[in-house]
Amino acid sequence: MRFPFPDGMIPDAEISIEWTLAYVTAVDPRDASDYALQGLDLVFRPNEALRTLTDSRGERSEVDTRSDHAAIRVALGGGGHLSDVPGAHSRWRRGTEGTLRSRGKWETIVRGKVKLTAGELHRPRLAPEQALGGARST
Repeated sequence: MRFPFPDGMIPDAEISIEWTLAYVTAVDPRDASDYALQGLDLVFRPNEALRTLTDSRGERSEVDTRSDHAAIRVALGGGGHLSDVPGAHSRWRRGTEGTLRSRGKWETIVRGKVKLTAGELHRPRLAPEQALGGARST
């Protein structure tokens, strides 16, 4: 799910993004701790252009595919590798899965909130990284 985000904003303008995602799953009413039989492992990817570049020595760096063409070309030409997906932002969660389950918060409603600058955002998206109890999807 892509978030609507306009181009041309002042790079250091502070942006807040909030979301609520609700979904339906089968349940087991006999098991309070595992009531929902499936869940979503969600990943917020704030910048579509930022990737991890691993050079032939195994050293990693973050590159911007919009502007770091020369460095990417050199690394790939020398046997390096560019990650397939942009980096994830993990500070939006209100707790770990274990913490949420212990508080009875393992629900089919997921809420998140981030505060970043406009320069840190480029085609931001929220994606199910893995369907727990089901098949993997991206």
